[in-house]
Amino acid sequence: KASADWVEPMSSFHNQFGDILLVIIGVHIVASMLYLLLKKQNLIGPMITGVKRNIVGTDAQQKPLWQALLLLGLSAGALWATIAFWPAA
Repeated sequence: KASADWVEPMSSFHNQFGDILLVIIGVHIVASMLYLLLKKQNLIGPMITGVKRNIVGTDAQQKPLWQALLLLGLSAGALWATIAFWPAA
């Protein structure tokens, strides 16, 4: 069973950012659909596979793995800082 010291801040975080997250997801989906309908660029497949074709039909240049790992680490650090330093309700 989780302690109240953990449950209360996480409940506050969840309540405040749950709706914001849903809006961000909705905007993301609408933007992907607009790209598909208006620009004729399918972004959904490349999001799943990680490979996007250039206009000439060749694979787009992939970024180095270290950049992905750096972004993952920065994102994880930002999430940890948000949770660790979120003011108690």
